[in-house]
Amino acid sequence: MRKGFRVFLYIILALSFVMVLFVMPIKDLTDKQNVKTVDLIYATEFFEVKHSVNYILPIGKDYYYIGIDDDGNSYTIHAPKNWAEKNFDEYSDTTFEITALSKKITDYDITKEINSMTAEYDDLYFPLGNIMCLEVTYIKDSIMKIISGIIMSFLIIIGIPIFKNRSAFPPVAVKLYAVVFFIAIFFTLVTIV
Repeated sequence: MRKGFRVFLYIILALSFVMVLFVMPIKDLTDKQNVKTVDLIYATEFFEVKHSVNYILPIGKDYYYIGIDDDGNSYTIHAPKNWAEKNFDEYSDTTFEITALSKKITDYDITKEINSMTAEYDDLYFPLGNIMCLEVTYIKDSIMKIISGIIMSFLIIIGIPIFKNRSAFPPVAVKLYAVVFFIAIFFTLVTIV
């Protein structure tokens, strides 16, 4: 019974690994239907999300912006830190064109913040819906996930013989492999989140 459960758990982990690090990024890169091009006249940061492991180890931050086009339409934009400051000048009348992937926001805190903002400002209209955001860095993020998946796959393939027959390898090599593997897991978590 235990061996069957262990095999089932390994299969679930492997499928999750393949979905998150290969299937979803490839889907994002090939999804031409949801790629939107928008000309914005203004954008400002409205929400910052801090990610951590067990609220102890910080692994990154996400920044969300509200962008407005010429027609007064509002868009939620997920972009890097200081994105609005780098691309918009409050004294300039020029527009800034972005091409980004439209994705559903799955974080409750972000949707709650957007809903409170839309309740506060009646004139905000979201043509994509207020639960959708434009992912500006979707290409870079997808490529990083695929590279992380390749590195993790390589480390797993190398690690199988090491952990099946530890006595055949020097103890230093086993410990070094474990350290490299856990560092790779950390960086993979950073790319996923």
